[in-house]
Amino acid sequence: MNMDGTCKYRTLWEGETFKAGLAEIVGFQTWDMVLSGLVWGIVTNPCQYDLVPDTQRLRIAKSHPVQFEDGTVATLRIWFAPRDNDDEVDLKAIEATPEENMFDDAEDPFGDQ
Repeated sequence: MNMDGTCKYRTLWEGETFKAGLAEIVGFQTWDMVLSGLVWGIVTNPCQYDLVPDTQRLRIAKSHPVQFEDGTVATLRIWFAPRDNDDEVDLKAIEATPEENMFDDAEDPFGDQ
């Protein structure tokens, strides 16, 4: 939020790995709602999300666990990196992770951030 109480919105750039991951989950109504919430958070306040250990810019946004009709419980993760100008964010990757893995330490999947 800006000092005057207004929100600052950032431009999002989708990387190829993000696009491929998004294609796997898009269309599931539950994920669409969760994705909207995470993207809103990234656009308005990307620094609220944790830095991935041993990186300088790479962050991870994680959803709360979501239970599907078949009983499966999973969480959605988005890896992203704000650019130096603070007006743009690179969306690096997205994945739905089964509950048993959701509390594992997040590592840099790219090794270069």
